[in-house]
Amino acid sequence: MGMRTTIPGANSLRSQSADHNALFRAIHKARVTVVNVEAGTVQVQLEKVPYTTEATMPLLGMSLPPSQTSTREPGFKDSSWGRYIPQVGDILLVGFGSDGTLHSLGYSALFYRGLDYGEKANEDTGGLNWGETIGKRMKPGDWDFKSARNSNLYLGDRAKLSSGANSITVNKPSSDITIVSPLLIDRAVVSESRFGAVRRRVLPTDSEEKAIYSSMGSQAQERTAVVRWNNSTPTGGILTEQSSGDVIEDSATGSAIRLSSQSQPVRRYFLANDVSGATVAYEETVDVMGNYEVASTMATNFTWDTVLSSWEISNLSTKIESTSTFEVTCDSTMTLTGNGGVVIDGSSIKLGANASQSFVLGNKWSEFANALVVALVKHIHPAPGTSPSADFGLAAPDLYLKITAALSALIKGE
Repeated sequence: MGMRTTIPGANSLRSQSADHNALFRAIHKARVTVVNVEAGTVQVQLEKVPYTTEATMPLLGMSLPPSQTSTREPGFKDSSWGRYIPQVGDILLVGFGSDGTLHSLGYSALFYRGLDYGEKANEDTGGLNWGETIGKRMKPGDWDFKSARNSNLYLGDRAKLSSGANSITVNKPSSDITIVSPLLIDRAVVSESRFGAVRRRVLPTDSEEKAIYSSMGSQAQERTAVVRWNNSTPTGGILTEQSSGDVIEDSATGSAIRLSSQSQPVRRYFLANDVSGATVAYEETVDVMGNYEVASTMATNFTWDTVLSSWEISNLSTKIESTSTFEVTCDSTMTLTGNGGVVIDGSSIKLGANASQSFVLGNKWSEFANALVVALVKHIHPAPGTSPSADFGLAAPDLYLKITAALSALIKGE
């Protein structure tokens, strides 16, 4: 006895055909239930139809043109794409192809106005970057993108790219560009500029940069520019370094707040290296107390040329040392005043443009005065048994000439 076969009636066939058309000849809303990022696929559950299947992620666009140099390889370097990775719960628009394969056609909003509610609900914490809470007013033709990890791109009356607390805004209405970030870093191969919060690898073993704090306890702030050679020879040689704010001293053993020779935090620092990029040629430092230091062990010339300027220096004490010659020239009148006295010290001192002899030093004046007093006493009070000196009877002009002759001999060391 053979198997019994049931032949569907006309009504049943019409019903199956209608179900087939409803499934395969319509566009469906489908909810994403599983995301496979590596494969670029999602598993979806069709709404109103008990059907679950896998589909490719919908793309804004993808291009992989043939290679321009090889007929056997695709042109990977010339490829381009626009993609969004769906999240579980997203609503897709899907449809079946002629081969029965399900294709993702795009996205559908479950509740578009729901993000208006979410924006207001999160207003105290800055909103969602969705609408007018943060000043964004969408108009026809504008673009707006946001990732789940809070990176945004807005193209409207201005272009704004943001991620967390960092943003770049190109303002068409005001014709300016605004960059906002706790720390701005410009890098050109190995040269670097930093502006904002200080972060460094504090120890050589650190795998990432850490915050450095100022002496006041807040995170240090800097504006630093370091110009280096590239990775050729010499490797990474520093040409110049200029820093202001909380100046950092970077070394092979780590990084810390730079201190002046007075053990005070430095506020401004400039460094210039020699031709090798490895040896310091010039350093200039200003610390938090205003102490100013300039150091150079290689310079052979230091010139201030301000021909029309009037200089005034007011300070507590001044000390100038020279290991070779020291010259001061004045084309007009020169005044040297010491309210507490003036001391000019030297093994030999001359006054006058054509002085042939050295100026008599203080101890020589003392020796002469003492000798003169002794001579006068002898003239006035000769020793017992002797008559007064013949000089005692000299007239005043003759006595003056004799005294000046003795002074001249004393100056000449005779």
